[in-house]
Amino acid sequence: MGNEASKTRDTWSPEFKKILTGKGLDIGAGADLIWPTARSFDMQDGDAGRIDEFLSDSYDYVFSSHCLEHMSNPPDALRRWWSLVRPGGYLILIVPEETLYEQGFWPSIFNEDHKVTFRLIEQTWSPASFRIQDLVAGLKDVVKQDIVIQSDGYLLTGMPKIVSVRAVPRIRLWLFKKLRKFVAALNGHPDWRFLIGLGVPVDQTAFGALAQIQVVLRKKD
Repeated sequence: MGNEASKTRDTWSPEFKKILTGKGLDIGAGADLIWPTARSFDMQDGDAGRIDEFLSDSYDYVFSSHCLEHMSNPPDALRRWWSLVRPGGYLILIVPEETLYEQGFWPSIFNEDHKVTFRLIEQTWSPASFRIQDLVAGLKDVVKQDIVIQSDGYLLTGMPKIVSVRAVPRIRLWLFKKLRKFVAALNGHPDWRFLIGLGVPVDQTAFGALAQIQVVLRKKD
């Protein structure tokens, strides 16, 4: 994934962007800071899963894009992130949607550092899945929440059937990984779509699509 924060920000309305007012924190920003005035917290600053041990400030908004799936204990990490939000402030969380991004394969064939997957529905194929609503239910003082799947630009036609990675022969998985590298090398050329038609899992986020869940939480004043 690359520049997922910018891709997400481009979908926001001017009204929504007013959330990004005041003192902000971007967890796992990398080189793609969500807002010019936000503070970045990344690996060089410490373990984001224990962020409250490194930061003592509170923020009007805390943003994190595609970082929680790298945490070894997402519920605990999320509680710590939430603790940094001021009363009346917001947490904006972006995570991959497991079916759109991982496409039934675990461990992930698109990002080997992914430790968990996320979903909205009850059922899951993933052995390491968290339902977003259950994570939010564990947070205190949430007075408003908005949770949506974002799939702008995502091509659903021809998606491979959701299967366990244990059922995929090693040679087929190896081939998928090689094709993934080939697809990335196409650098956005429209011909990558024929691979999806063949049932080959393709990381469509590499070509500008969104395959994620957006969570917006407001804390009680």
